[in-house]
This record gives sequence, C-alpha cells and structure tokens, in this order.
Amino acid sequence: MESIKRLFCILTLTLTCSAYAHADIYVDFGDDFTGLPASYGAVNSPGVWNDIVSLGSTSGLLDTNGDASGVSLVLNATSASGHLIPANNNDETLLHDNFLSTSGNSWSAVFSGLQNGLYDVYYYAPANTNVSTGTFSINGQAQSSLSGGSTLVQGQSWAVQSGVVVNSGQISILSTSTASNRGLSGVQFIAVPEPSAACLLGLVLFACGLRRRR
Repeated sequence: MESIKRLFCILTLTLTCSAYAHADIYVDFGDDFTGLPASYGAVNSPGVWNDIVSLGSTSGLLDTNGDASGVSLVLNATSASGHLIPANNNDETLLHDNFLSTSGNSWSAVFSGLQNGLYDVYYYAPANTNVSTGTFSINGQAQSSLSGGSTLVQGQSWAVQSGVVVNSGQISILSTSTASNRGLSGVQFIAVPEPSAACLLGLVLFACGLRRRR
C-alpha cells in the first residue's frame, strides 16, 4: 500500500512539472476560406484557430482554448489571397488560401508577446501550384521551400521546426527568397513542456525522502 502511495505522489509531481507554462497558437492565413472548427487539429491536437485575412498588425490572438493570449502579429506581404478553388474539407480550408509575396518582393510574419521557452513550429504551404513557401527562416533557423498540396503530406504541404527558442517573446518568420510567388497558408506554435526549477527541486527532495526511509 505504501509503495502505491509513493508511486501516486511521483506521478502527481511529474504531471505538475510537465504542465505547459504558455499557450499554443494556431493561425490560418488568407481571406477566402475561414472558420476552421476547434475540433480540427491539422497534424497536431485540436484547438481554436485564428483567421488572419488582412496584412498589417493583428493583436489579441486567441490561444487554442479560445482565450486572449496577448500575442500579436505583424504580417508584411503583397496580399492575403487564396487558391480560388472551393474548399471541400478542413484540410483544404487551411491550405487553399494564404498570404503571398510576388516575384522580387519579400515577406515576413513576426509574432510578439509569446512567453519565453521552446516551441515546435508547424508550417503549411499554399495549395496553389503557382505559390510555394520559398526558402525562409524561423528565428534564424533556415527552412527549405515546400511546394504545397491540397492534402496534409509532410515535406510537401507541411513541415515542422522543433525546439525553436523564444527568449525575447518573438517568433520571426522571414522570407529569404524573392523568386516567384511565395507565402504560407498557416502556422501552429506548440509550446514544449518544461519542468520548472521548483518542480525539479520537489522531485529531488521527494526522492531523497524515500531513500532515507529505506
């Protein structure tokens, strides 16, 4: 019985230490297809999506619970456009519209107000065969160009950069190519759970206490 109690305490401490300290953010770019349901998770867990239908500044993005997160976006591009082909399902609603910059022009999407830590950043390419992502960077980490598609295929319509470090509250996604038409259909920022110092200390002390009892 005592061993079961100890196991329960360890599990409780571990789960507490692994809790997310900051919010996940999902964004669907483009003005043609909006209204992704919170039940739609793309390649990750479901949650509320933000529709970004215009360029410039957008404040008060919602987290995946639908609560105001304090995260804002500054989007610079040529247009917030779409594929002009009907969207028949949620994947196509995400992928069939986008923002883009035309040949010779750059684009950028800078998110501010994030809590510092590590994030996995999922990004989605436009389904339009005339618009790729082009090469770009996420907080200085180079990303290869994706050609896009109407279904979720890793390496074609989506990819992920794991462990993006945020230490100034920002995730900056910056185009590094100006050739042809380029843009993004969407992004997801997934916070990586990090144990706090207090939780780690609690686990150590608890383990030491068990050792003394033995």
